[in-house]
Amino acid sequence: MRFTRRSFIAAATSGMVALAGCLGDDEATISLLASSFDPRVVWIGVGETVLFEHESGAHTVTLFHEDNDVIQRSPVTATAFDEEINSGSIDQPFDTEGIHGIFCRPHEQAGMACAVVVGDYDDEEPGLATPQEELPGAMQDTLASINREILEGEPANGGGGTGPY
Repeated sequence: MRFTRRSFIAAATSGMVALAGCLGDDEATISLLASSFDPRVVWIGVGETVLFEHESGAHTVTLFHEDNDVIQRSPVTATAFDEEINSGSIDQPFDTEGIHGIFCRPHEQAGMACAVVVGDYDDEEPGLATPQEELPGAMQDTLASINREILEGEPANGGGGTGPY
């Protein structure tokens, strides 16, 4: 097979772009859409950050944590956060290993939730519990779907940026 200069440069550039994507920057991104997070699950390492990017609507990025007066679906030792985001973005660091359940207060009835899997986890994580009956039906459905996605290691909603790191 004969390579021209143009095909060689194209192949080299593609390789560099692919390699740059593998090097990472210790940050994952989750978009906040009208009434959903995309992707709904991301995997990161301990000490890494998730960038929550506002796309549309009025939202919160709220950890399912008893310190936020909600059910516990995150590690008990995690630091609770409950941030409004109506434009721009939020960088949220994750320093506690485990599954961190996150939801949007204004869209709880619609089931707007996601999960950040930090490092290793076990099957007894609060974030993998059967969705609690006191939650709205749509939230129960979303959380059950997220649980399946985590256990299978593949996206349940067709979103990208997922899979064990």
